[in-house]
Amino acid sequence: MTDHQAPPTPYGQPDPDVRELAALVAAQAAELATLRQRIEAQDRALAALVGREAGTAGQDDTEVGRTSDATSPAAGDRIARRQLLRRAGAAAGAAAAGGAALSLASASPAAAVTASGSGNPGGLFTGVGGDGVYASTDTALSAGLYGSSSASGGRGVHGLYAGPGAGTAILAVSNELFGSVGLDAIANIGVMGTTAGTQTDSAGVLGINAGGGIGVLATATNGGNALRAEAPTGVAMRAIGSHALVTKGTETQLWLDGTAPSPAGSPIGQRGQMVVDPDGALWFCTTSAPDTRWVKLSGASTAGQLHVLPSTVRIYDSRPTDPPLTVAKGVLANAAERTIDASLGGTAIPAEGATAAMVNLTVTATTNPGFVALFKNGIPYPGTSSINWTATGTTIANLAVVALDDALQFTARAADNCSAHVVVDLIGYYR
Repeated sequence: MTDHQAPPTPYGQPDPDVRELAALVAAQAAELATLRQRIEAQDRALAALVGREAGTAGQDDTEVGRTSDATSPAAGDRIARRQLLRRAGAAAGAAAAGGAALSLASASPAAAVTASGSGNPGGLFTGVGGDGVYASTDTALSAGLYGSSSASGGRGVHGLYAGPGAGTAILAVSNELFGSVGLDAIANIGVMGTTAGTQTDSAGVLGINAGGGIGVLATATNGGNALRAEAPTGVAMRAIGSHALVTKGTETQLWLDGTAPSPAGSPIGQRGQMVVDPDGALWFCTTSAPDTRWVKLSGASTAGQLHVLPSTVRIYDSRPTDPPLTVAKGVLANAAERTIDASLGGTAIPAEGATAAMVNLTVTATTNPGFVALFKNGIPYPGTSSINWTATGTTIANLAVVALDDALQFTARAADNCSAHVVVDLIGYYR
């Protein structure tokens, strides 16, 4: 089926032919009413003709010695076929009278009817009270409706809804397993678009919104994927607009899945690209080649986003009479270690999954020069310090970030031959 041809237009821009075609459809709407009356009149004439031919068919059968009962199944089939062929011819004639040059020809079993036309549009199918075009197939990997175009800017299938209120230009529904596309099996495909074009503006499926609506709407109501785009090379999906892509989901709004290697240190990349590597880390390209720069946004080995509390919370104080009173008390001295709960029993950090804490660490009532180290609970002392002092009777504070275990705990350790009271205020946490 030769589609309506139009000059190529950039994606995201209104197609000037859309308005032209809308005007054409509106102008032909009046003609359709007249055409319908003509077709109904032809149907009445055909019915009378079929009645006469049924009698003639009975006489012909009698002459050759066969059953002449016009009501027999065989005769009924012959009459139905004649009537169907005459109605098809009448419909084609009416369409041509409306300005759509259309020819129908029988073809191979893979294409029961081939339609071609040289008008503008080449073929016009209009349903009055029903479907304008209904296409189906019972053959695996075949298409009920197939459209192709070899012209630049052409469209294999072009659908336009120009009526008032909500409507659909092209509706595609699938209830069966399609088979496989690329490397993964995909079931129940409503619309599938492919392109073999080499130009950057080639599109398997193109949706244009020229009036405040939606260019392409994908909806999944049975737990499947509303929209899935795959490309062995090149761009699988390109969205352009003031709101180029809007996603809604009851479980996830955006699912990035793939087998791309980690782009760390890669000289290849375009600004704005995002990659999920095999370890589940999410990367974002901030600078295009030749000065490509990739930034890791998240991953199993990253701390996560810093969440600053509305106000600092004192989660530990070793002094006996100072809150919180539910924690272990007493000076920290002589290489002793103490476990501190950063969540303060679940009241300081509101949720599980925190990877680290930002704290203000204070030591007071010190003896001798020394230090206190903070580190992740459950690991050996790493030999570092988080705060240092040089004299007895010192009070000093320092900012520190410390990793947390799964129970949101960390460890505080004093140096040898020294002691101090320890106070920890929580500023925020990473998650």
